[in-house]
Parts: sequence; structure tokens; C-alpha cells
Amino acid sequence: MRTALLLTLWAFSVTAFSRVLAAILPAIPAAMLGLLASCAGFGVSGALGLYVLDGRHEELIPRRVLGTSQILWYALLGVLAIAPVSLCQDVMLGILGIAPEAGGASMDAAAFLLVMIRSALLTPVLEEVFFRGYLQSVLARYGRGQAVAAVSLIFALMHGDLLILPHAAFGALLGLVVLRTDSILASMLVHGGYNLTILLLTYLGADGLFTGLSVFSCALRVGLSLAFVDVLRRAWTARVVRLKFDLPDVSGWKKGWMPLSLREALLLGGAAAAVLLSVVLTGVLV
Repeated sequence: MRTALLLTLWAFSVTAFSRVLAAILPAIPAAMLGLLASCAGFGVSGALGLYVLDGRHEELIPRRVLGTSQILWYALLGVLAIAPVSLCQDVMLGILGIAPEAGGASMDAAAFLLVMIRSALLTPVLEEVFFRGYLQSVLARYGRGQAVAAVSLIFALMHGDLLILPHAAFGALLGLVVLRTDSILASMLVHGGYNLTILLLTYLGADGLFTGLSVFSCALRVGLSLAFVDVLRRAWTARVVRLKFDLPDVSGWKKGWMPLSLREALLLGGAAAAVLLSVVLTGVLV
């Protein structure tokens, strides 16, 4: 438990530090900074928790294989989740008297590709391994429902928005999906589909359709929220596969071509990431 709290604090600190850097050093590309933060925060925390600190615990990862119908429905569930989440957030902002704003300016193709690799591919994998793979499994000893609630709150706080309720609800959805399927792949699909939808809307300049409380925007999101509920029902009742996938075997790491132990390799990788970050921030080697 102490190890889980320590790793959570590390991930939170890295996330907060990256936001501070983005504010005070706007010259650093946000996508690059976010990529480094995801790797250093969630990637390192998940790897240390599962493979290094307190021994090896890769069995914590829910590893059931998904069926074809499950893959379809959970990916679509992530795409449609943008409707209820954004509608809930805008309603809360309206109650507080704050005008909702669109996600930001549209991106060019090169920036979109970099952000997509980070937000739609890498981030869902790293965050889900840490939050739903490691942290939720560790806290499950106190009750699975309590674990989902606690991890959802931590997930929302780390995303650092003004209103944490929509993100906490989305985090709870991800946690319940893992409990239902016993597969970390399901939450990765939902998370990736959600992030990809936001990126596509921003890239196409259509994020305004899901922002604000206009009659059209609300009607659109209410309709898509009803579709979300129907897809959730279909995903929940989809045929379950009993097989489990195997994680890479690192027990014989030192016997192969790699002369380092996994612990040494992770520490070396962390040091390299720190050096890279210092170079980006200071430009000493430029």
C-alpha cells in the first residue's frame, strides 16, 4: 500500500510539474512535454509497481482476451463518451456562471500526428496500466467498488481540470469496464477511443458542436448520450472470452542480449529521461 501511494505521488508530481513547465515555457511543444510526462509519470510508475518495487506483480494486470464484438462495442463506447462527459461539464460550468470554451485552435497535419501518437495510443496504454492495471488491483483488497471510486477520483485530480466530476465519472466507467471484462484491453479501447474523438473534432474544427449549451449542441449530445447507453448495454452483454494473454517474460532478461537487470534498465532509462528533460528545458547541449 505504501508503495502504491508513493508511486501515485510520483505520477501526480510529474503531471503537475509538466503543467507548470507548459505555462512558464510556452516555447516547448506541448505534445513533446506531454509525451515526456506520460512516460516519466505513468510509464515509470506502472513499471516500478509491477516489476521492481516489492517484487514482481505482473499478475495484477487483468489479462483476459477480448472477443470481436467486445472490441467493437468498447471502442465505440469510448467514441460516444464525449457526448455525456462534455454535456455534464458544460452544464456544471453553466451553473457556476462560467462560459464554456472550445478545446482550442485547429492543428496542422504534423502536429495532429504527434498528438495522436501520444494521446490516442501511448497515453491510454500507460495510464490504464498504472490506474486500472496496477493501482486499482492493489486497492481491490479493500473492496472492488471502493477501489474503482478511489482510483477514479485520483484519475480526475491528475487531469487537473476545474470540474473533476465528469472526469471522475469517466474514470469510474473505465474501472467498471475492467471489472466486467477482467481485461485491461477494454479500458484501453474506451480511453483511446475517447481521446481520439477529441483530437479528430479539434483537428476538423468541429469541437464547437460539443461545446456550450445551445439548443442544437444539447440536442446532439443528448441523442449521442442515448446511443452511448445502448452501446454500453451491448458491450456489457457481449460474449466473454475465457482465454488470457501472456505478458512478456522478463524473468530471464539477463540471460539474453541485455547485460542489465530490469531494475537497472529502468533506473538507467529514468536517468536518461531526466537528462533529456533538462536538455529540453535549458538548451545546454544546443
